[in-house]
Amino acid sequence: METIISYLMGHIPDSLKNKYSPQKLELAFEELIINIYEHGYKKNHQPIFIRLHVNKDFTDIEFRDYADQFDLVSFTKTDLVIHDLDKAPIGGQGIKFIKGVIKHLSYRYERGMNITTLRLD
Repeated sequence: METIISYLMGHIPDSLKNKYSPQKLELAFEELIINIYEHGYKKNHQPIFIRLHVNKDFTDIEFRDYADQFDLVSFTKTDLVIHDLDKAPIGGQGIKFIKGVIKHLSYRYERGMNITTLRLD
């Protein structure tokens, strides 16, 4: 996992890293990958394909997987407001965090693949 996160962080332009907290970006990437493995693939782990498109105005990070179909973008359980983490229900908090860090998310399902794109601009 660290290798993937390091690779992504190493290829994001400095101008964008300065706009986003590197620690929050790393945690958002990690949350997305963990969600795919734990909730999508469950015990039948398959690969996650990550595509990186970098240009001067934006960076798109695309996560593709064959896990159960799941649209992170329209997931609505993230409206939860938690004041006591010990009493927080399981589920939804990682997605809420991702949406708080990454403002431009898109999702599509093609040929049996979930394709979630995070745009940094």
